[in-house]
Amino acid sequence: MNSYHKEIVEYITNLHNNNKPITLLQFVKDKSELIVENTRMNQYHDIPGVWTSRLGKALQDTNLKLTITKKSPDWGPVNISILRNIAKSQITSNSTVDTNINNNNNNNTNESNSNSSSKKSDGASGSHINSSNISNSESSSSISSKRSSSSSKSNSFKLTPEAIKTFKSKHASFIPDKKWILSSGRCVEDVMLEYGQKLSHEHPVHSYILCVDDSNWKNVFTEEEMTELLNEGNPCLPVLNENVRSILKEFKEAGKKTSQETLEEDKLDTNMLDSLIKTAHKLGPFDPRTQYEQFWVLSAMNQLLGYYANNLMTTMGSNISELDLVARYWSVFDRSFDDVKVITTRDRSCEATSIRINEGRRVDGVSEIKHKKPSIRPDLLLIRKEVEYGCSELGKIDDTVPTRKEIAETELHCPKTMKDIFDRAVYLAKNNKDMIRKLRVVCFHQTNRRMKVSIIDCPNGYICRIMQTQEFFIPLTAQLIPSQIIPMIELTLQTKHIVLETARKLEAYQMNNINSTGLKSLQPENNDTIILPSTLTMNSCTSHTNLKKRKTDDDE
Repeated sequence: MNSYHKEIVEYITNLHNNNKPITLLQFVKDKSELIVENTRMNQYHDIPGVWTSRLGKALQDTNLKLTITKKSPDWGPVNISILRNIAKSQITSNSTVDTNINNNNNNNTNESNSNSSSKKSDGASGSHINSSNISNSESSSSISSKRSSSSSKSNSFKLTPEAIKTFKSKHASFIPDKKWILSSGRCVEDVMLEYGQKLSHEHPVHSYILCVDDSNWKNVFTEEEMTELLNEGNPCLPVLNENVRSILKEFKEAGKKTSQETLEEDKLDTNMLDSLIKTAHKLGPFDPRTQYEQFWVLSAMNQLLGYYANNLMTTMGSNISELDLVARYWSVFDRSFDDVKVITTRDRSCEATSIRINEGRRVDGVSEIKHKKPSIRPDLLLIRKEVEYGCSELGKIDDTVPTRKEIAETELHCPKTMKDIFDRAVYLAKNNKDMIRKLRVVCFHQTNRRMKVSIIDCPNGYICRIMQTQEFFIPLTAQLIPSQIIPMIELTLQTKHIVLETARKLEAYQMNNINSTGLKSLQPENNDTIILPSTLTMNSCTSHTNLKKRKTDDDE
């Protein structure tokens, strides 16, 4: 028996013998010193969950019950004392405290129970306080419910029975006539249900997302079916206007000519830089008011050429943070959106995901209204007129073998965020089927100096399809600028046009669609609408722990 467990048992037994109520509120007040002295650094993220579980274990062992109180404990002062105790013990020399500690203190003060868990954080068996003993008014979901596994930014976790049930129930809601039927006669929704039920861990299929670049699908669909899945709807990238293409062509031809004429390899970088700088000088100038894309292309090229002229790529090397990557490289590409009133904002909660993870909060007569759950923060959001149309995830580590974090973000986390954004646009289009087929949402995958783009749409049925572009990178040497940076600039503009096309179509629909009066409950789904399944939500994906961006290097 742990010393703290023994002390808790003695404490609650003494209260019981003296006919005094046992409350979580009083326990935190009376035993704050015990809590401070027996909380480890790796438990800081969920102090309420750790200690409600420990109290619950003691109650269970003594067969005692908790008395309900309307007021919740104030965990803020306890959290601060714990941090001070950790600092005194010099544990912080080997541990990194979350940079949002102050925010977490406030959150723990005001919503201390919203993130609590009944699962024991100290490695003991998973006993918990029965919900019949503690009402939701004191513990919300912190004491009576176990935290489920979930997708995070660095892994794919085991599916819970509840998640599997949700996956099946969404399929059961599909109207047969509106499903995606392939030429072979196979139903895409049915195939995905069958495949998803065979999996033990979360996969995009559980959100009815079909990532056509996922090699797993080659073992599920035939080659002919995969071709049909790829070509359905509008899978093409937009064609840029002739003036922009002409500028990009000038740089490509200058680079090609230089590489052909330079016979000495050690002079190739210098000659390439000279040639591209001369090409930039003879182009333009352009008026940003009427020729913004030409202006941006030339501006971006000049900015990057300046980096090569000063040998910045090599100088920076691996001594670079994610913030450096944004400041030096990716912010240059962000500016391509300036002329179309698309805000490129970073470190901001995704509204679409927030709506999804908080659905179901209502008065049910059984428990208190649940606290609002915090949403994930993509590294970039593309917003126009308060509507999200795209996102990005940024990674610092650039290994030959992708890290676990990169794989999880690219293949699971980003697809779910993209679908949330897509579903929000669908909602604003009133689930109109014709509009759904026209919408597309984008995601930039920026890993160190590498970049590719994912595009999500819904070309048929209830399935959202994700397709990826080729990957390009910002090279260390100037000789690769024509083959890497020029295509990267072109891809950025094509992605911008996808965002703009989708935004304009949605805005036009909203302006031209005349809302009819009537009762909401009497507006059934009809042939003109289709209700897409929402992204799978697993409980703990909204906990503070999993919402933190992991910036460490241990995500292999």
